[in-house]
Amino acid sequence: MVQPRTSPMFRDQLAARFFTLGGVSVLLSLIVLVGFLLFELLPLFQKASLTFVGRVQLAKEGEVLLHVGADPGLDQVFTIDRRGLLQCHTFLGQDTGLSQLDLAARRTHVSAERVPLVYARQGLDDLVYLLWADGVLQIYRLGFEFSRPGQGPRRYTFVSQSILEVKAENNFQIVDRFAVAYVPRQKLTLVQLDDTGSVSVHHWWLRGTAPRSPFQVQGEMVREQEVVRQSCLALPDALGERPAAPALDPEGRRLYLGDGEGRLAVWDVAQEQAQLLATAGVAVSGGGVKELVLLPGGVSCVVVDGVGGISVWNYLTAGVSAGRLVSIQTMDRAARRSAMVVPIPAGKVFATYGAGEGLRLFSLISREPLLRWDDVPPLTEMYIGQGGASILGLTGDQRLHVWRLAHLQKAFQWRSLFAKIWYEGYPEPSWVWQSSSASSSFQPKLSLVPLIWGSVKGAVFGMLFSFPLAVLCAIYVSFLMHPKWRLWIKPGVELMSAMPTVVIGFFVAMWFSPIVHDDLLGLVGVMIMFPLLIGLALLVLLRSKRGVTGREFLWGMPIFFLALWGAFHLGSYLESHFFSPSFSLWLYERFSVRLEQRNSLVVAFGLGLAVIPLVFTVTEDALSGVPKSLVAAATALGSSRWQTLRYVVLPRAFPGMVVAGLMGFGRVLGETMIVLIASGNTPIISANPLNGMRSLAANMVVEISEASVDSRLYRVLILSAVLLLVVTFVVNTLAALLRMRIKRGHYEY
Repeated sequence: MVQPRTSPMFRDQLAARFFTLGGVSVLLSLIVLVGFLLFELLPLFQKASLTFVGRVQLAKEGEVLLHVGADPGLDQVFTIDRRGLLQCHTFLGQDTGLSQLDLAARRTHVSAERVPLVYARQGLDDLVYLLWADGVLQIYRLGFEFSRPGQGPRRYTFVSQSILEVKAENNFQIVDRFAVAYVPRQKLTLVQLDDTGSVSVHHWWLRGTAPRSPFQVQGEMVREQEVVRQSCLALPDALGERPAAPALDPEGRRLYLGDGEGRLAVWDVAQEQAQLLATAGVAVSGGGVKELVLLPGGVSCVVVDGVGGISVWNYLTAGVSAGRLVSIQTMDRAARRSAMVVPIPAGKVFATYGAGEGLRLFSLISREPLLRWDDVPPLTEMYIGQGGASILGLTGDQRLHVWRLAHLQKAFQWRSLFAKIWYEGYPEPSWVWQSSSASSSFQPKLSLVPLIWGSVKGAVFGMLFSFPLAVLCAIYVSFLMHPKWRLWIKPGVELMSAMPTVVIGFFVAMWFSPIVHDDLLGLVGVMIMFPLLIGLALLVLLRSKRGVTGREFLWGMPIFFLALWGAFHLGSYLESHFFSPSFSLWLYERFSVRLEQRNSLVVAFGLGLAVIPLVFTVTEDALSGVPKSLVAAATALGSSRWQTLRYVVLPRAFPGMVVAGLMGFGRVLGETMIVLIASGNTPIISANPLNGMRSLAANMVVEISEASVDSRLYRVLILSAVLLLVVTFVVNTLAALLRMRIKRGHYEY
C-alpha cells in the first residue's frame, strides 16, 4: 500500500533516506580523501632506474676522445678529440646538421702550428673547459636545446657558445691534472699539477663589457667579458709527498690536494699567498689518494684511494669545529675497487665504476648504493649526459655505451625521514628540517623527527596547562557549585569552543608573548603561587564547619587577581635586585639558555585556551553520568560531600577523564593556526619550554607554497599529513571506544 505523502510513515522514510544519503556521502568523502593521499604517496616508493640504451662507435682507430656529451633524449651525442674537433653523432645515423666543428680554428690566440688539446672537462653547469698544450684555456657552453617545431615531435638542437678564452703566460707546462673554477664576469682560476709534482695557481680577474652583438654568429656568441688582471702563485711543498689529485671549489677559493700517502690538504688560494687550512688522513682502504671529485656546491669532496675505497669529506667553516676536515660518509665495501667517480648534477649523487663490480650510484645520506648495474664492459672513461639524464661509458675501442638514468629526482630514501644524517657542513649527524635555500646546489634536509617532536612537545605542554584546570573546573561545576550558578557557568565555558583558533593565536602572540619575554620571573611566580593558594583554599574548606556552599569561586576570583599582582611585583623586585639587568640575560649568561619571544610556553597557553572547553565538557559529562543511586547510597551511609566525591564519584568518572585527556591530546596534536602564529616555527629538537618549535600541521602550512607538485617536498608533506591523520584517528578512536564502554557500564545501574 502506498503511503500518502503527508503521512508520518512517509515522512519518516524520507528522513531515513536523507540521513542515510548524508552518512554515505561522508563515508565516500573520507574514502576519496584517504585514497587521494595514498595515491600521492605512491611515488615515494619509486626507485631510481638505470636502463641500457645501446652502443655506438664514435671514433676511428688511432683517434683519442677527450670528452663525450649526450642530449637528455639520448638521440644525439657529441665528441671532442685531441685535435680539437667536435663532432655530432646519432644512434639512428641521421644527419644532425652539424657534422664537425673545429674548435682550434676558433681560438683567438693563434699559433703557427696546430696545438693539440690536452684536456676537455665538463663542469656541473654544462660548461666545458678546454685546455690546450700552449696554456690557452677556453670555456664553451656545449649542449642541446629543446625545440618542437609546429606540432611535430620534440627535438634537441646542438648549440655551442664561446664564453671566455685566456692564456696562462707564466710558468705553464704540460699538465698532468688540472682543476678550473669560473665565476662569470668576476674571476677564473686554473690549478695545474705538472709531471714533476709542482702545483701552480693561475688567476684571471674579469670585467663585463657591453655585448657587440646579441645574435649568434655560426653557433658562437660574441664574448661579453675581458681580462683585467692575471696572477700566478706556486704552492709550497707542505704535504711532503707528491700531490696526486687536485679539486677546486666553484668560487676558486679553496683547493683540495691529495697525495700518495693518503692525506688530503685544503688550501686557501684566493689571497696573494696560499694558506694551508687543514690536513687529514683520508685513505679508507690504504694506499694514496687516487682521485678527488667535488659534488655540486663544492662542499663535499669525494676521495678515491689507491685501492678503490670511497669516502666523502667536508671542510667545516662554521661552529666550534671550524677549520677541520671531517668524514661524513664511507661507502659500502661493495665499492672498494672503484676506478672512476663522476658527479651527477641532480642532487648530491655520484656514479662509480670499478672493474668487476659495474656501475654504482651513491647518495651522500647512505653508504649503500641507490642502484647498481653489473653487466658493464671494461670502461676507460665515464661521463654524465646533459641534465644528469644518462651515464656514458667509453671503452678502449672508442665505443660508447649509454645507460638512461630515470627517476633520480624522485628516488627517496626513507631513512632520511627518521634517522640521523650527517649533512654537508654539519659537525655531526643530526635530525634537520630545511627544505629549501637560495643556492641551486642546496642539499634538502627533510627529517620529520623535529616536526614530530614539535607536535608532541606542543601537545604535552598544552595539556599540562589545560588538563588540570579543565578537570578541576569540571569537578567544581558538576559536583560542588550551586545549581543557580551552574546554569550560567557551564554554557559559558562551553561557548569558549566557538572562539576561532586564529584569534587565540593572534591574542597570545601579541599580548601574552611580550609578557613571557619581559616578565618571565613574574610568570614563574604565578605558576608557583596559584597552586599554593588553591591548596590553601581547599584546606580551609575541608576544615570549615560551614562546608561547601557552591559560591566559593566568588571570593576565589579576587584571590586569583591578587596572586597575579603579587607575583609580578615580586618578580620585578627580584629581577632588579638579583638578576640585573634582566632575568633572560642572566639565564643566557649562566646556563646558555636563550629566551625566545615566541616559545613553547606561549604555545601551551594558546593551546590550553583552545582545548579547555573540550576537556571540561567531556569531564563534566563523565561526572554527571555517575549514577545518582551511587551518590545517594553513599550519602545515606553517612559520607560527607568530600568523601562521596573522593571515594565514589571520582573513581567512577576516572575513565571519562582519561577520555577527555585523549580527546584533548588529539585536538592539540593537530592544531595549526595557534602553533603557526605563536611558536616561531623553528624546527629544532629541544625540551626547553623557552625555545620555539614547529609542528607537523604548521609545517604543512609553511611549506606548501614552496612545494611544486610532484616534487620530493610535496610528497613528504603528503606523508606528514597522512601521519598526522593516522595518529589523530587512532587517539580519537581509542577515546571513542573507551567512552562507549563507559556508557555501557552506566546502564548497569
